[in-house]
Amino acid sequence: MKKRYLLSCVLFSIFCLIACDGLFSGSKAQIQFEILEDNFDENQKENAKLVIQKRLQSLGARNIEITTTQKNIIANYEKGADSILTWQSFQTTGKLEFFKVCQEKNLIIDHFQKMDTIAESTSEISEKTNIENILDIINFNSGDFYLAYVTKENKARVEELLIDKEPVFIKSLGGKIKFSFGKPDEYQQGRLPLYAVFVSSTNEAPLDGSYITQSKAVTGYTENRYVIDLLMNKEGALIWEQLTDEVYREGGNIAIVIDNVVYSAPSVSNGKISGGRSQVSGNFTRDEATMMASIIGSGELPKLKIIKMGALKETSQSK
Repeated sequence: MKKRYLLSCVLFSIFCLIACDGLFSGSKAQIQFEILEDNFDENQKENAKLVIQKRLQSLGARNIEITTTQKNIIANYEKGADSILTWQSFQTTGKLEFFKVCQEKNLIIDHFQKMDTIAESTSEISEKTNIENILDIINFNSGDFYLAYVTKENKARVEELLIDKEPVFIKSLGGKIKFSFGKPDEYQQGRLPLYAVFVSSTNEAPLDGSYITQSKAVTGYTENRYVIDLLMNKEGALIWEQLTDEVYREGGNIAIVIDNVVYSAPSVSNGKISGGRSQVSGNFTRDEATMMASIIGSGELPKLKIIKMGALKETSQSK
């Protein structure tokens, strides 16, 4: 009798698991996006659809159907990852870039102090009061590879004066510089690191996410923390080899930037890196690394805004 009872319980449990799996994994969901960019043509829509599909697939979604209207993109799919993680993955464009970090801090300070050292500027800060304000509100860091620290109270002002400006040409450096915040440093009471990085004459990074062919979350060196492994195509691998060789010979660092935020800035200590492999560390949890790998691996998303997201009710016909 007891054996029959136990067998019945086991069979009932299996039935419940199968039923629940069908109920939840097969449940339909929808995301509606508003296109925020003007003059968004059909080719751009097709590219956006591809990025959305890749991003949803990497989060476990299935049977994805994507349609477009003049100003909207609508994705219907069977749920994979939880809704919060899915929503978060579409709050960023996922623009990945690699830059050489500028470590000539004294020359940058001179740039702020003496405007006559600027030979050419695509975004000149012309008012002397602005220059003085910058020097007053950032704390220059003499012992590390980032330029300075900025308190949360001064973040908006620094964004206005530096981050949101076009890169500037500094004659003494022989190149163009742009500024980016890093992730908040837990050891510095939440203050933001401020980086200065080199850009090309056309304000571009030497290497970006368009060369990435694979992106996945893997266990990091710290317990319960994850990193993101990256693999590049042949062209990207060659650029990466040249960039790491240059940084190695100079004893510098490479800033790995996602949506204009520096997530890590590793040094190159063992010579150039061949094979097109890299890694993004950022003290990620498992969910954060999974989401970030999904974002990087799917490519850069245009400026979209989620206007509706939720479960779809099944029609009587589909039932």
